[in-house]
Amino acid sequence: MIVECSVLAECLNLSGAGINQLVREGMPSYAHGLYDLGACIQWYIENRIKAAGRSGDVVDARRRVYGLRTHKTELESAQIRAATIEADLYLRDLQQLTAIIGRALTQPDPDLPEETIINDRLQMAVDRVRTRIADDLDDEIGSNRLLKKSQASARQGKNR
Repeated sequence: MIVECSVLAECLNLSGAGINQLVREGMPSYAHGLYDLGACIQWYIENRIKAAGRSGDVVDARRRVYGLRTHKTELESAQIRAATIEADLYLRDLQQLTAIIGRALTQPDPDLPEETIINDRLQMAVDRVRTRIADDLDDEIGSNRLLKKSQASARQGKNR
């Protein structure tokens, strides 16, 4: 997941300056002010374990690593919950569309003046569902591209 400096700083319990210092020490960055959260947390964990081995404060480093892993899991859970909410919204829209279609089919008489209103409502509902699906597909494709780029740059950073 690509995040801004402020989100990464909050996750690592550091300031923006602390994040900049870590970047100077070799932490991977996606672009100016953007970071791959998973890659950065992994780098931070590995870096802190190495530093703890040098300083002898292994217990504190392990506590911090555990805290970071827990926080990462919480962020991933929040992403899953957000996706579930989106799925619930799709389901609600589809249920509304089904109800509108059902009402339109129960009044098939073309002489009814309300038919135009029903057709308009039906078309508006269909358009709204199509727009939401198209927007979400665009967002998903864009975030997948960002993730693939960040993973590729993280692999290149490890290979160096």
